[in-house]
Amino acid sequence: GWWAAEGDKDRQRQVLVRQAEVAKRLRPPASSVAMEGKQKLVKQLPLENICLETDSPALGPEKQVRNEPKNILVSAEYISKVKGLPLETVVEVTTRNALRLFPKLKLAVRLL
Repeated sequence: GWWAAEGDKDRQRQVLVRQAEVAKRLRPPASSVAMEGKQKLVKQLPLENICLETDSPALGPEKQVRNEPKNILVSAEYISKVKGLPLETVVEVTTRNALRLFPKLKLAVRLL
């Protein structure tokens, strides 16, 4: 896997770059051929290696519509459908992944 070792800043930067590359490929597809490629990628990636983000305010699920953080559920629902997993499982595991990658987020989550 390509998860960062805790405290290893260079490795964490590499993870973020890789995540950005994967996120670009997971953007809502423009064609059915692109959709098949995205489904294949989602199926191949272990859920434990997926971290969701909205890329707000750009790259929303609809062209020319401002993206909002709440749209992260669009990605979670897509992954849930493709992997055949309950939505709750996808949300729980990807949230745990984000907290591992960004440990300071734990404080913000506790405040919610």
